[in-house]
Amino acid sequence: AAVGIGFYGNSETNDGVYQLTYSLDDANHTLAGIDTLVSGTSYKLKESLDQHLLRLNEIFAAHGDYVQTLRFMQIMANGVINQLSTLPNWQDTSGKLSLVARQTRVVEYYRWLSYLFLFIFDLVICLMTCLGLAKRSKCLLITMLSFGLITVLLSWTSLALDTSSAV
Repeated sequence: AAVGIGFYGNSETNDGVYQLTYSLDDANHTLAGIDTLVSGTSYKLKESLDQHLLRLNEIFAAHGDYVQTLRFMQIMANGVINQLSTLPNWQDTSGKLSLVARQTRVVEYYRWLSYLFLFIFDLVICLMTCLGLAKRSKCLLITMLSFGLITVLLSWTSLALDTSSAV
């Protein structure tokens, strides 16, 4: 029963870490998209709007009130560009999120694999102990109980490691 619960818990932990890494990748994609949109908008405002305002300024050079309105629009556009340039740059953060997700996947793979081997080892010990009991072999029974004790110590150590890493 304990080995079955262990397999179930190992599977649930693996699913949870997979969801975590998927969420980190999704957040990374969102932050990279935000950074791309902000930089693209800033560039288009600087280049395209300036060209159009200069062309309109040439067209309406004879009308003073239109030129004044165009200057006001230029000031407003520069204000928007300044505000966009003060937004934080998310490239460093998105790179770090990607690195954390990648490292978490690697650590989780080896954690999952080591627990799988531990539970398979537990099953082999249980089967060999049952065989020793069935054959009434004291040597086999003592050997398997010794391995069982070692497995219990490994399980407690892994529990302590999981608890400390969770904290």
